[in-house]
Amino acid sequence: MQPLFGVNLRSKLFEQLDRQLLSELETEIRSTVNQYEKRITIRTLDVWEDKRIGEVQYNRIRIVLTYVLFAAPFYIETLEIIV
Repeated sequence: MQPLFGVNLRSKLFEQLDRQLLSELETEIRSTVNQYEKRITIRTLDVWEDKRIGEVQYNRIRIVLTYVLFAAPFYIETLEIIV
């Protein structure tokens, strides 16, 4: 078990959703993946405020991580998370 694994989203639950927060999340995600998941290489990581549903403010964050496995470098995977 890895008790320190993750980016601690709960600590950011009531933070202002702005560029600084999104940048911090991106940095934490990159750092965590590099530290704990040695089998992959990040190709792209995008973290942004999700405003795709009209003009209603939903305070959602969309994270899209594209990566490759060292064991299968020609096989690209994408993980999309909405928080």
